[in-house]
Amino acid sequence: MQRRDFELMLVRYAPDVVFDADAGLQALGVPGSARGREEMARVLIEILEVFDRLELVPTVAVDLGDSLIVLGASRLHGRGSGIEFETEVAQLLVIERGLVARERDFFSWDDALRAAALDPDALDLPR
Repeated sequence: MQRRDFELMLVRYAPDVVFDADAGLQALGVPGSARGREEMARVLIEILEVFDRLELVPTVAVDLGDSLIVLGASRLHGRGSGIEFETEVAQLLVIERGLVARERDFFSWDDALRAAALDPDALDLPR
């Protein structure tokens, strides 16, 4: 993503993928959703317009059979403000025919786990 090589990055996504961004990104002017690889690439470009440096570090993956939750951390650097901060990040990925059919991104592990009908308090996750 950082290199803007979206053609390579999006090969793992279904042609009609549905992407939903966290409300925190929407508050920064990034569109809340996209349908299809081209729209998703446009959303990713807008994210890179807000953050000139974006590092994602996965911590744990939870395999739910037809979906996957990836929990991790992100270090972000604001292009305009110069502010750098770290936040939890999570992705809820729905897999169909070996491709990501839906991606929902979160700035909270608990929100992602609840979206997958999991109780965050019942899981022993590293933080």
